[in-house]
Amino acid sequence: MATEKEKTSGYKTPDYIRFIGVAFQMMAIIALGTWIGYYFDQNNSWNFPVWLLTGCLLSIGVAFYQLFKSLPKDNSSSK
Repeated sequence: MATEKEKTSGYKTPDYIRFIGVAFQMMAIIALGTWIGYYFDQNNSWNFPVWLLTGCLLSIGVAFYQLFKSLPKDNSSSK
């Protein structure tokens, strides 16, 4: 969908610019989740990094959810 600015100016942001932003967003989500898991593991006395793995895997899941949500919808039928 085009924004109001794109409708009035006729300029459309190239897709590669939008997907570069999505890539940086994914990196930030994964880094934040991993850091939170690492922080919780530093405050635990467990020998296995449970929180690090949990934070990493959950943040990867959230990042892929954001990726799939941001992909354009294909409205064409393949019949």
